[in-house]
Amino acid sequence: MAVDRDTAVDGIATPVMGRYVASPSTLSDGEKDIHLFDAYKRLYVVSKPREITLLTSVARTATATGSDTTNVEAKGLLLFLDITVVTGTTPTLDLDVQWKDPVASKYITIGSFAQQTGTGTLDLLIYPGTVESANRKVSHVLPVTWRLNWTIGGTATPTFTFSVGANYLY
Repeated sequence: MAVDRDTAVDGIATPVMGRYVASPSTLSDGEKDIHLFDAYKRLYVVSKPREITLLTSVARTATATGSDTTNVEAKGLLLFLDITVVTGTTPTLDLDVQWKDPVASKYITIGSFAQQTGTGTLDLLIYPGTVESANRKVSHVLPVTWRLNWTIGGTATPTFTFSVGANYLY
């Protein structure tokens, strides 16, 4: 549905790349939407994901990769790793964020959580221009196609029950 910019937000909008963008707080649609005005001052509300579940909490015993995830326009990502149960002898979990080369279709690691051996909740920030900190903050733009990759090691059937969630950062 198109709405006139002046009627919708009392003229509160700023030009961005040839379009007008209104602050979500000026509209009643909620903050999970982008508000764009075209050249004819018509308002378009586009839903934009902010929180995503990448892996639900289940017991994992094997090395694997997650599905490709498509980023439409986020600059970065704040990931949350929640490990609730760990079993086995000297179990280890390595969790990486990988981006996909669009030409060769190969994956390259852009960020990693510190190796885990027990339960806990951790975060990993991937955002351009951030001050880097080993296994916590990575200065990198979030690519269009990316995925998670995890490696489970140890003996006596090492098992990690974990979930991964994320917030897109625009």
